[in-house]
Amino acid sequence: MSKEAKTSGEVLTFGKEQILSSKGFTALEKDVLQALLAEGQEYTLAQAKSEIEEYVKRRVE
Repeated sequence: MSKEAKTSGEVLTFGKEQILSSKGFTALEKDVLQALLAEGQEYTLAQAKSEIEEYVKRRVE
């Protein structure tokens, strides 16, 4: 993250492939994200983590 992004309050977003190549997620989390994240959209890291949490908490019917 650049100093400019920190000071301007800008929120960084990443594409699906960038998130999947991140070292911030485990292999299992990356598998879940592979299925949940849409191609061509950008997500913050918080949004990606939220997607994982919602998936884990969902009820199977």
